[in-house]
Amino acid sequence: MDDKDLQSISVTVCGRAYPLRVESGEVEMIHIVAKEINEKVREFQLKYKDRDLQDFLVMTLLTYAVENHKSDSANSSDEILKNQLVHLNETLSEALA
Repeated sequence: MDDKDLQSISVTVCGRAYPLRVESGEVEMIHIVAKEINEKVREFQLKYKDRDLQDFLVMTLLTYAVENHKSDSANSSDEILKNQLVHLNETLSEALA
């Protein structure tokens, strides 16, 4: 990827601005994700008043990591099932030929 294909943006997470260089097609998605992170942190702030910002960020990170892991596991299971169906289809085709 060439630097000229990248767009400079700034996203704010937990009141702190972060400059990023991203592909033009990713700008909206990055802003949406930053907004979701801020909302999740606010949820934790309301629920756990005795914690600091780092705790809220870690809880948010863990939430996203678990969701991502579940998604990866589901995709892996789908791929296994797809391969089994392809194999079954090939076996049936050979038996019917």
